[in-house]
Amino acid sequence: MVSKSIIEKLREIYQSLPKVELVDKGDGWVNQYDFLRAVGKVGINYKNLGYDHFYEFLTDSGLFSFWTDFSGEKPIRYVIEKAKPKSHEEQRRPQYNRAATQYVDSEEVVKIKRRLRLENNQFIGQFAPQRNEGWFTITDIRNTDFTKIEDKERGIKNLSISFRSNKEFNRYAYYKFTWVLLETDPLKFGIDLHEEITPIYPKDIVSSLYEGIMRYPAGAAKKIARSLDTLKKQLTQSGKEVFIYELLQNANDYPRRTKIDGKIQPLPVDVEFHITENYLTFEHTGEYFNPKNIAAICDINDGEKSDNTEAIGYKGIGFKTVFLDNDYVLLNTGNYTFRFDKSATDVINTPWQILPIWTGHNEIDNEIKSVFRQHPNEEFRVKFALQPRDNEILTDEDRDDNYIDLFTDVFESERVILFIPNIKKVSIFIDGQDEPIVREKDNKDWCVSDSLVDDIPEDITDKINDVLENPDSLRSDGYEKIPEKYMNFRKTAVKFACKKAERKLMPVDDAILYCYLPAKRADWGFNFLMNTDMVPNGQRDDIEDIELNHVIARIAGKQFFYWIKQLIESKKYDLDSIFALIPDFDECKKRRVYKTFIEEFQEEFEKFIKEEPFVPCVDKDGEQTFECIDNIINDMTGMTANGVISDEDFIILLCCFPNNWKIFVIY
Repeated sequence: MVSKSIIEKLREIYQSLPKVELVDKGDGWVNQYDFLRAVGKVGINYKNLGYDHFYEFLTDSGLFSFWTDFSGEKPIRYVIEKAKPKSHEEQRRPQYNRAATQYVDSEEVVKIKRRLRLENNQFIGQFAPQRNEGWFTITDIRNTDFTKIEDKERGIKNLSISFRSNKEFNRYAYYKFTWVLLETDPLKFGIDLHEEITPIYPKDIVSSLYEGIMRYPAGAAKKIARSLDTLKKQLTQSGKEVFIYELLQNANDYPRRTKIDGKIQPLPVDVEFHITENYLTFEHTGEYFNPKNIAAICDINDGEKSDNTEAIGYKGIGFKTVFLDNDYVLLNTGNYTFRFDKSATDVINTPWQILPIWTGHNEIDNEIKSVFRQHPNEEFRVKFALQPRDNEILTDEDRDDNYIDLFTDVFESERVILFIPNIKKVSIFIDGQDEPIVREKDNKDWCVSDSLVDDIPEDITDKINDVLENPDSLRSDGYEKIPEKYMNFRKTAVKFACKKAERKLMPVDDAILYCYLPAKRADWGFNFLMNTDMVPNGQRDDIEDIELNHVIARIAGKQFFYWIKQLIESKKYDLDSIFALIPDFDECKKRRVYKTFIEEFQEEFEKFIKEEPFVPCVDKDGEQTFECIDNIINDMTGMTANGVISDEDFIILLCCFPNNWKIFVIY
């Protein structure tokens, strides 16, 4: 700490030095090198005071602000004395914004800081270059504890600041800067270019998140800790395997991308689980976690995925299921290594499940290191290690809840990953077993449809947008259950799958609905798998009974018709096995919980088989054609097929020979 006597001496030296005027910065600036020489002449040795750099010494004095000119061959740093604290009367006058030459009443600044819970006049953000040279836009603006700055009720979301600078910035890095308030309605911030702009490194981000959480008041911390415990239990009510699904979802949602045929495409993701003596590890080849992802898993319901319409996760809470059995979770990704560790703090009611603790290489157990070393970090870019509070759960097969049986059951077949779009392969390595369990999506035993895309009715999209834009409006029609990622939801996709053996399609036993991940309670009695954008319940083991899901049920019925038609047109499969996929709807509707959904699916499917040709036929000239089902007469007697009677005579015999007749033979 700089003593008061030295601070006064620094002020005297500064005031005695010649000042320069800088463009767009005003006057009163002193070249830092000139300042350094003047300080040395009076016998002040900053290194003897414990400082490595003169800049650190001046910063610690609290007297000065800095600006660096990068326009020349070498950068030149300038120093200016900070304004003296204002008297009470002066504080009532308009505040001058040096960055944008505007005035805002200081009382408004105080109100905004209180409303947005800002502890200081600094933000953290990314500096993205604009097309105009020298101009930048600050995006993903956050508080100094790295939490989002949002006030959705007043329309404060996705704040941005534009400014001009000769300095270069890394567009992917985060920087800390001083903000100024430009306007209050609408709320608009600027950047004070007189103040220092400093880069924020991974350890700084984790430390900021840690310190922000540790500053929670005791009452708030206690409520959050209880909420996390309740949330963990609620999410896993349907079964412990939910945490496996959530980890798979995590691997899917942020794949690496590359340009293929001129378009940016996701690369398939490989996943590995390792069950060792003391740990469960989870690794994948997707993209590194970025600071947004880091902040999201250190929060509850962050909603970071709500802006990622391709993500299959959307609530920002699923990751918390990993804490069901585990009191220690380590993450290594890119330049980040940190852990959530219940034993690392003795402060009561600490929400440790969202408290990141920076972790050095020497703090990691060798058992974890031995697994992580099997793949370079550039290949498997995300690596988790989970340590159960009772490690017998990992490999003790006498326990009903052991992980060997759990993973064997979940990955009994490829079904679990069929509809997870970006995951290609999952491998499970178990200590003591020579061969891993491997499940690949491109398995030859499955027939999986393309994504069959359809439009969402405009009035449904409007209702969704209305409730998401007005989240506090009182509703009881189910739209309040729709997550943010459905904003502007105008297109939906349906996929179907069944087993196959050469030319024969096979029914699927215990078929259920998927919302990308299996909704294991949603059994409609179909003998094929179906994946939709239906909104699942909180446990993701069933679907919500809401209007949007009923609309999607009708769309699914329509697209099922087109899948059947595609299978017929492909000529790859026996017709009997294709038509056997059509459900016995009367039998299905005995599942009364889903009766309305099934009726909607059926109505739309049967509407299309009557209106659109899809039955394969051969006309009287021997040409292949397709006909609507109402134009088909099926000779169950076999007389026409065996030549007992001609097709024409058979129709006359039935007294239904049309005037403008056509003959069709089903092949």
